[in-house]
Amino acid sequence: MRPRRIPRRLRSRVDIDYVGFDPNPKYISSARVRFSDADLYIGTTESVRDDVTGTFDLAVAMGVLHHVDDETAEAIAEFAHSKLHEGGRFLTIDPVLLDRQHPVARVLTRLDRGKHVRRLHQYQELIAGRFGRDAVTTTAESGWLRVPYNHAVVIAVR
Repeated sequence: MRPRRIPRRLRSRVDIDYVGFDPNPKYISSARVRFSDADLYIGTTESVRDDVTGTFDLAVAMGVLHHVDDETAEAIAEFAHSKLHEGGRFLTIDPVLLDRQHPVARVLTRLDRGKHVRRLHQYQELIAGRFGRDAVTTTAESGWLRVPYNHAVVIAVR
């Protein structure tokens, strides 16, 4: 299943309340069209911290971490941890650099706009810094796109 379709498919199966934020107003405008009943904010983890109330079962950072430096990635992990119920999960999906990676996947990953594409263990270390090593699982996935490409999937349990 392509990652972009995950929210739409989940929504059709269960009752989900969405809360989202992004510093780019264009992305929020687009999300408002697709998810008109969601609580959406323009901002970063720091600027929306007080606006996002309550706790959640799932926090998702899809295609986010490879755009931010380590300090910001750690702040995102901290924010997610602070907003999750006990047993809640934090899911991240980002491009990843792998040893013995398909040459096309490596080129596409290197050409990505994100300037902080990491290796699998680096994503894990960033999230484990807040959730703890035993709470984090990391895998590399392929086959989600029509071209050779690899995604790091990190799941951390609070």
